[in-house]
Amino acid sequence: MTVARNSFLVSSVIRGTDLSESHGGLYLVNFQDSSSEICLDWASPGIDVDGRGGDRGLRGIAVDDDGIWVASSCALLRFDSSFTLLNSFTNRYLKHCHEISLAGGNIYIVSTGFDALLQFNCVAESFDVGYHLYRRDGGIGIAAFDPQIADGPARVNEFHLNSVTSLDTNLYFAGLRTPALFRISGSKLSIMASLPFGTHNAQPFGNGVIFNDTVADRVSARGGDSVIDIDVPFDLQVLAPIKHTDPRLARPFFARGLLPIDENWVVGGVSPSTLCLYDLQTGKVEQRVQLSTDVRNAIHGIAAWPGNRRPNSIRPI
Repeated sequence: MTVARNSFLVSSVIRGTDLSESHGGLYLVNFQDSSSEICLDWASPGIDVDGRGGDRGLRGIAVDDDGIWVASSCALLRFDSSFTLLNSFTNRYLKHCHEISLAGGNIYIVSTGFDALLQFNCVAESFDVGYHLYRRDGGIGIAAFDPQIADGPARVNEFHLNSVTSLDTNLYFAGLRTPALFRISGSKLSIMASLPFGTHNAQPFGNGVIFNDTVADRVSARGGDSVIDIDVPFDLQVLAPIKHTDPRLARPFFARGLLPIDENWVVGGVSPSTLCLYDLQTGKVEQRVQLSTDVRNAIHGIAAWPGNRRPNSIRPI
């Protein structure tokens, strides 16, 4: 099982924390020896802590030959392979960002607070295209906009978009309150696959779709007549937060973060921050590494980590 020898970089959001506390970070996890280490402790004080998550923590991740791209709530961050922050790119239409996707020299980032997707040109280092999802008579529409100008979409979070995948020149995206995995091809919006409400990380998979069914606490794959459902582990060690016991703030077994490795193996996150290796052939959790027992601490983004790279040290920021 060669996939178990891979390492994965994961991000976390710690809900309900105060400005004086760590509210997320980056971890390197290895399934071969069930090890984990924190590579970056994210404690940036210049954030809005209203709501459950607010601006806390780190979100989507993409790793390339030169370093690491990470989404925070309101910025796209660039790190080198030693987790030194090189640059931070902001835009007026970035708010409560979730996943990112790197393809063809562009990064696509979900701006949940605007029901929007933004395209970032890595060479020009600028946001050059935006797409806004909106409700119209008889259905849902998409409108392109220029993220460099001020008359773009208003701040709204009707669909709670949380996933984006760039594949074969198409964009695929979905949210907590969308009925489908949508596809943008050119300027045309279409439905790639239907989804239940309450999903995270929906993306194309084989001839179908795979997603975290967060409401049902499971990973689900759908393709043709094939249906695979794998329950997240329910025997995780959980310590209730001392200051926050409201289940609306955070709850255990919350499934978020999903990275298909091949047609048989998928890596996913579960709250409190635990990385799971799912075997789609057996329908079971093959391995897992628990990073935290704090139910507020939840994995967000997951990326494969090149085996020849090692972090130099923990970097508090």
